[in-house]
Amino acid sequence: MEDNNITYLSRIETILDDADYIVRRESMTPDSEVEQLYVALLQDDQERLYLLEIAFLDDIASIGGLDEGEDAPESAVTMIQYHCTFPFLVEPDHRTDVIRVLNFVNQSFPLGAFSLVESTGNIMFRYIYPSVHPAKVQP
Repeated sequence: MEDNNITYLSRIETILDDADYIVRRESMTPDSEVEQLYVALLQDDQERLYLLEIAFLDDIASIGGLDEGEDAPESAVTMIQYHCTFPFLVEPDHRTDVIRVLNFVNQSFPLGAFSLVESTGNIMFRYIYPSVHPAKVQP
């Protein structure tokens, strides 16, 4: 993140807003340790909204208190997470079959994966991209 409350997600928010996407950014709070950007991708013919969540997970070690202490290294690595929960549910009787299909499809992806939350029936896709944090690169 940078000074003056201009963050990487706020830049992405501006670009997507200029491209006429519906976006909403949530800043970090005491309850949420990461900033998130929500992007409305599309609405299907049944008026269900497909929503993409983007988050820079800059301080992965700090989530859960893993970086406490004077000797804790400052990481130059950031993770960019893209997460989309699909706006429909799989009925309990079909969840095992859907999990099998999703596992088959996932075999063709080098990164990212579809999954099914068995307790709710939600299908989601998550892609996490590791990157060097631009603000922490040595010239």
